[in-house]
Amino acid sequence: MEGYSIVKQLGKGGMGTAYAVRKAKSHQAGFLVLKMVTCDNIQEGNAAMKEAKILSGLNHVHIVRYKDVFIHSEKGLMQICTIME
Repeated sequence: MEGYSIVKQLGKGGMGTAYAVRKAKSHQAGFLVLKMVTCDNIQEGNAAMKEAKILSGLNHVHIVRYKDVFIHSEKGLMQICTIME
């Protein structure tokens, strides 16, 4: 995951794993949250990516702000990754 370094795992559930991360080469204080959702096929990947892109466009005080959305592949697994405040 180029651009981010994992600090620690926050939790794991049926939809994926959440990590506390820091942006690489950044001197900002605080952490961001990385949610990684593993997709079994391209249809799941497309649906997860579409959902993340819709959520990243929302701006409301009671909705977590999405900072970045990207695809990560490792060991033959496709993961949709979202970076949140």
